[in-house]
Amino acid sequence: MKRRWTITLLLLPVAALTAAFVTYCSHTVPPSQCDALYLQYKDIPGIKATYLKDYPLDDTTTIAVTLLQAQDSNVWKELYFQILSLDNPDERNPTNIAFKLFPSKNQTQSIGNELSGKDLAVFSKDNLTISFFHLETMQQYLKIFDFYFTLL
Repeated sequence: MKRRWTITLLLLPVAALTAAFVTYCSHTVPPSQCDALYLQYKDIPGIKATYLKDYPLDDTTTIAVTLLQAQDSNVWKELYFQILSLDNPDERNPTNIAFKLFPSKNQTQSIGNELSGKDLAVFSKDNLTISFFHLETMQQYLKIFDFYFTLL
């Protein structure tokens, strides 16, 4: 009888560690499933790049997001101008928060609506962050604005 309890007590920590390991690993997205923007910026010094696969905008709406956060204001200005120069080099006025639609660098989506292949970039000067929301539906687009304007 003692042997049975000893084996049970030895297996409990192993089971707990296995569950913790599986939980930790299940939240990591492999690089092959990440956005091209994340892959482009992930190793650049001074920029912290993050890819979130199913970021919740509300209870029913999720979206993929690539976050680029500058480590200081000089890197932020360089990143801001670099991102804008991809589309329109004349926009040189960083505001506290700005929104801009870009063609996606990740053209794997074919949804068949006006937002197909678009990213909504949200520039936050206060946080030194540029968030690229990889749009699939109009509902996601509208929920992003709801999310940001309820914060103001």
